[in-house]
Amino acid sequence: MTHYLTRIKLYLFGTLLILFVMLGIRFVYIKTGTITSGKVLRIYETRGTRGTMSIPLIGFYHNSEQYVFSGSANVPLHVGDHVPVVYHPSDPDNALVYNFDGVWLGPLIYSIFPLLILTAVLFSFFKRDDLLAVRFKPFSIKKLKLAEPDE
Repeated sequence: MTHYLTRIKLYLFGTLLILFVMLGIRFVYIKTGTITSGKVLRIYETRGTRGTMSIPLIGFYHNSEQYVFSGSANVPLHVGDHVPVVYHPSDPDNALVYNFDGVWLGPLIYSIFPLLILTAVLFSFFKRDDLLAVRFKPFSIKKLKLAEPDE
């Protein structure tokens, strides 16, 4: 059985695949991680070419040991605020603030580069009328042999 894909369908498939991979990694991180409460311990400011950035230092406890990490820049937090934190018990040093900026914004931003490459390849090398033929071999359950149970 042969299916034909236009460059638009291929672009949509590629976009969905890239987003699925990039966001799926974070989804698995959240599903397998532990969510706890953290506290903003300090906010330090750094000066850069675009002005001053406020970066919160957030602490939380795991197995009676305190872990500290830095949150996203320029988020409106104050010292003493409680924020949700997601982390893996096997690696609590790599914790994230459990909000949109802390969990989802990074993968969305990092998805832009592969999407630009996909766009350049598909719209530069493929003409509008080009079709990509994809052949699927029908799957038959009859061909599978089930293992015999051990007696």
